[in-house]
Amino acid sequence: SQRIAGLSLFSAIKKMIFKKGGPKTLVDSFYYPSLGAGLVYEEMKKKIEERGGRVLLDAEPLSLVHEHGRVTSVEVRTKQGTQSFSPQAVISSIPVTREVELFNPSVPAEVLDAAKKLRFRSQVYLFLTINKEKVTDDNWVYFPDKEVPFGRISEMKNFSKEMSPQDKTSLFVEFFCFEGDEIWNASKEELFDMTMEWLEKLKFLNREEVLNIHHIKRAHAYPLYDLEYKEHVKTVMDWMDSFDNFYAIGRPGRFRYTNQDHSLEMGILAARSVLEGKRYEVDSVGSGKEYFEMGYVPENN
Repeated sequence: SQRIAGLSLFSAIKKMIFKKGGPKTLVDSFYYPSLGAGLVYEEMKKKIEERGGRVLLDAEPLSLVHEHGRVTSVEVRTKQGTQSFSPQAVISSIPVTREVELFNPSVPAEVLDAAKKLRFRSQVYLFLTINKEKVTDDNWVYFPDKEVPFGRISEMKNFSKEMSPQDKTSLFVEFFCFEGDEIWNASKEELFDMTMEWLEKLKFLNREEVLNIHHIKRAHAYPLYDLEYKEHVKTVMDWMDSFDNFYAIGRPGRFRYTNQDHSLEMGILAARSVLEGKRYEVDSVGSGKEYFEMGYVPENN
């Protein structure tokens, strides 16, 4: 519901016919960084370092030492070895199922048990470089048919012309799966064969037009909502949110099916909480259908 707020079949048809009044899920235009969403985070890193801050990349978190309701030490492993920090605050988007394993002393048994009952869907991505100017006129195309092994393709050049050379384009193919299943374990070549079988059948492009293939996996892509997930999430979040200086944010960090803009807003609210000395409710972000997708953000009176 967080991703399709305000969208209905009637409003979709109305949008197609009248071109006005439709929910923001059916946008005619949107802002997008010229070189991709990663540009936002590269600029963040640049600004932090310009102000004397330090950004550690490829750092594996090892432990969060806590005492009297505060995280007092963070230990990470980098290429240079193990390092420890005494944080003013910790803002984390680590998958909640992994986060609970980092706390030292260990989390209460009921919190650990609740976290173990939370599951994520995974994703496998193929990036295809295509030797043609354009494949579609769309940003993305969904494939709800169970026979099609992938769920969505995106043509990044339609987000920004700078994402591909003028005479070429690229497709971003998304497979939805579980870590360890057949799709997850498939090789790049096997996934490419699955992809091209259907892209050729559906007349999108021919195999000979593909110049390059890049393959990426992501284990914690989507929180899996079962009938008991709310109870388990509440148990975990109530414990984590009890810390004075720890803030869980983002889709994996709070086990919420939110957009990238929601996750950024959560981070901003967490940062304001640290700077202003009062805790903002990050779960208020994207919680109502009026938030973002209906086109405006409600103000607190």
